[in-house]
Amino acid sequence: MKEICLEFKDLTLGYQGHAAVHHLSGTAERGVLTAVVGANGSGKSTLMKGIAGILKPISGTCEQHFGRLAYLPQQSELDRTFPARVVDLVSLGFWQDRGLLGRITRKDRTKLAACLDAVGLTGFETRPLDSLSGGQMQRALFARTMLQDADLILLDEPFNAVDERTVGDLLRLIKDWVAEGRAVLCVLHDHALVREHFRQTLLIARMTKARSMRRPKNIPKPATTMAMKVITIMASSIRTLGSRSTTPKSTRRILPTRSARPTSQVARPTRPTRKLISPSLANWRRK
Repeated sequence: MKEICLEFKDLTLGYQGHAAVHHLSGTAERGVLTAVVGANGSGKSTLMKGIAGILKPISGTCEQHFGRLAYLPQQSELDRTFPARVVDLVSLGFWQDRGLLGRITRKDRTKLAACLDAVGLTGFETRPLDSLSGGQMQRALFARTMLQDADLILLDEPFNAVDERTVGDLLRLIKDWVAEGRAVLCVLHDHALVREHFRQTLLIARMTKARSMRRPKNIPKPATTMAMKVITIMASSIRTLGSRSTTPKSTRRILPTRSARPTSQVARPTRPTRKLISPSLANWRRK
């Protein structure tokens, strides 16, 4: 049995009190490659930020049993217009060892060059970040992740807008990390890629309240069902009228138009004259 490095217990994460991940329970083991899948807006990136400590849990716990953590966010969250070089970006991987103002040693430079060579960016040290393609930028971020030497690695959509060759090269690096006993959680949308390369999958999905609860007997059916019934009745009426119109002409009853009707039918009946004095009252006056 592999060693557990991450454990969720009824974990709920969200923003400003609004939950995005609801009551998640599970574990992540060392030396296992886990894919995190789900629909857009299901909370995959929120889970990554919760594990990295960027978001605090609304409820539940996220127990961590590892030494170092490396978090690679989506490229859309990075500012590539910042005036920095590739070597500056990759050198941030030494932050946990050297701090913000620590000096990079000769040994560190040798390690940095080896990481750039592993991702295929040898000779790109002085290139500005805004001149890199999407695949080259992702390779530089993977080199920085390698320098962090983490026990748990979180990758949020690492293959988004990346060519197939780069995907293959980065997958080989990820499998090497897993072979070294590291735990890797990777957010993905390509299910074919997940089935082919990932041993374990965490599916984050929401179940609506209407599906999770049965309808009580005293609650009427929704308006959409009633509308469907009305449409069905109207359709049956139209079919009935259509069947009547198929009768032979000889059996049809043709009604006269308004202009062809006799005058007696159109004219209004005259109102009788109203008697003001009754006959009995008239005889009494004569007497």
